[in-house]
Amino acid sequence: VRWSQRKHGELRATVPLAASATGRQCRVEFKRNWLKVVAPPLNPAATPAGAALLDFQLHGAVDPERCDWRIERSARGVVLLLELQKSPIYDWPTLHRVNGLRSESDRAAALDRLRQEADQTAAM
Repeated sequence: VRWSQRKHGELRATVPLAASATGRQCRVEFKRNWLKVVAPPLNPAATPAGAALLDFQLHGAVDPERCDWRIERSARGVVLLLELQKSPIYDWPTLHRVNGLRSESDRAAALDRLRQEADQTAAM
C-alpha cells in the first residue's frame, strides 16, 4: 500500500489488485477510525479468497461520508485508489495506528478489557 497526504486534509492510498479486478468484486468500508478493503489480491497465493487486504485502525479520524474509492487501470497495473478526508485535519505519521487494533473484531475485546480493568480499579 502506498499513501500520501494532500492539502485540505485529503489522504490518498493505492492498493495493487489483480489485473482482472472489477468494482463488483471490491468491498471498501470507511469508518471514523477504521479502514477495511476486500478485493481480488495482486498475489492470490498469498491472500485467501475473500480475505481482507486491509483491515486496520487508522492513525486518525476520517469523515466516512467524504471518503471514496475507485479502480484505476494503467500500463503499470490495476490499483484500488482510496480517497479519505481526515477530520480533524493534521499530518499523520502513518496510515495505520502503530500498535493499534489489528482487526475490527479486536475492538469489542479491547473494550471488554478496559471495562474489566476499570471495575477492578473501582473495587480496590
